[in-house]
Amino acid sequence: ALPPAFRPAAQGVALLVADWPPQHLLDEMEIDDPLDLTGLYEGIPLTEKSHFDQPLGPDTIWI
Repeated sequence: ALPPAFRPAAQGVALLVADWPPQHLLDEMEIDDPLDLTGLYEGIPLTEKSHFDQPLGPDTIWI
């Protein structure tokens, strides 16, 4: 149900919804309170992507 202008950019992105961030992620980011992390993007920014890059997996947005 995304507006047409956003659909092409969102097609290659996985959206993960979690009640709480994984502990290993909080440890890696040195975050003590899980309420301090409400969203996270994992991947290569669109402005830095190249057609020559080997994809390691889909870009992911955690909320």
